[in-house]
This record gives sequence, C-alpha cells and structure tokens, in this order.
Amino acid sequence: MERDLLPFLSLQDPLSSVSHLLGSLTLLVGLWLTRGMHTGDPRRDAGLRVYFVCGGLQLLCSGIYHGEANGTVARAVFWHLDHATIWLALAASFTAIMSMLCRWQPRYLGAVWALAGAGATLELTSLSELSPWISPALYVGMGWLGFPLWLQTARTHGLWGPSGWLFLGGCLATLGGVMDAAQWPTLWARVVEAHELMHLCIAVACWLYLAA
Repeated sequence: MERDLLPFLSLQDPLSSVSHLLGSLTLLVGLWLTRGMHTGDPRRDAGLRVYFVCGGLQLLCSGIYHGEANGTVARAVFWHLDHATIWLALAASFTAIMSMLCRWQPRYLGAVWALAGAGATLELTSLSELSPWISPALYVGMGWLGFPLWLQTARTHGLWGPSGWLFLGGCLATLGGVMDAAQWPTLWARVVEAHELMHLCIAVACWLYLAA
C-alpha cells in the first residue's frame, strides 16, 4: 500500500521502517545469543527459537517494505510478505507460550498453524482486494484465540508476572490493530499517523512477550 509520508534518509515510511528493522535486529540477536542455550526441555528450546525466527522475519519484511519507495516492485513484493509473515509471527507466539508456560496441546497448536497458513495464503494472493481494515481485524481476532492459553498461564503462575506481561502485550497489540483499522489518530500528518502508532504498540508488545 502506498502512503504519502515524508521520506527521510531514502526511507519512504521512516518511523515504521526503522522501528521494525530495530525490532528485527533485537530478535535475531536474541536468537544468536540463545543458540547454545539448552533448558533440558527440547520443546521449550524449540518454542523460543521459533518465536525469534518468525518474529524476526516478520519485522525484517515489514522494515524493508516500509523503507522501499512507492511504486517499486520491491515495495509491492514486501507488502505481501509483510502481511503474510504476521500470521507466522502470531502462530510462533502461540508456540512459544505453549511450550514455555502452558500445557502442551498439539491439536490446538496444529489448528493455530493451519489458520496461520490460510491467513498467509490469503495475504499473498488476495491482499490487494481486501479493504484496509480487514487484515488488522483478522490479526486481532487471531491473537485473541490465545486467550485460553492466557487463562492457563494465569492459573499456573498467578495474575502477575508472565500472565501480566502477556495480557498487557495483547492489549497493546489489540490497540494498535484497532488504530490501524480505523486509520486514527493522526498525531503529525505525513509523519506520525495511525500506522506508525500501531508499529510502536507492536514493538512494545514484543518486548512484553519476551519479558513473560
């Protein structure tokens, strides 16, 4: 999607691009730092790495997309990849939470990844035909499918600690999705609009998930 923002340092959407490139770097550094870490539970170790890989990939695609100039082939390609990899990052979040904080539920997780695959396929093939609010609404809906996992975490660990961080992260991500779908508010026209605020919410949410 082309946006009429003020470019900076050859970046078409500077705040969105820089925030997600930095977020991607953080997750990929986390992956590198934990490459030799073993908790004694292979499922737990794999869940964390899946989160780092899928989250880092999503933020990288997003950062590249927002940096490319309007009208270029690269921007069009990474627009689709940006949206498609959001589904993978969501499923990876479910995987990490389930492997580290909750009871392992393979059917539940299989259904989540199946939905993620369907969503990613939709974004890759039909994104240009969707109304702008549909994708954010679907992401928010997918995210709240994790509410049963949060309930399990709260029962096991209490309402504070991991449960609190997860709940705050989910609320921030939801707020970001709602602002993006509504395309409101605009704090500084052509510089800080609803999409940039959504990026900020998602970046903070990622940190809260890591804290959990």
